[in-house]
Amino acid sequence: MAEEAVELARREIAYCETLLAKGSLNVLSETFRDTAEIKAWDHYPTGDVFDPTSGAQWFYHCHPAEEGAEEHGHFHCFLRAQGPQGPIHHLAAVGVDAHGRL
Repeated sequence: MAEEAVELARREIAYCETLLAKGSLNVLSETFRDTAEIKAWDHYPTGDVFDPTSGAQWFYHCHPAEEGAEEHGHFHCFLRAQGPQGPIHHLAAVGVDAHGRL
């Protein structure tokens, strides 16, 4: 079952990347769409993203630039099952390069 879930996630990621690429976009260009200046460790988009229906929350932050580093930053994914003021559960951090590729 876990292998099936991983494969489904890979297909969904590829599908989303393909759709974004048709508009010369990627997950980072969309995340930074309304951002004038990108600073290491700041949360993007500002204020994070929270879905009140599912309790899902996420943000992206980048790291200070380091020569030879592949990872630009990562998306932190959380669950707040009791709403925005409830306990927060960190689910995953998904690292991407400067082009938004895993």
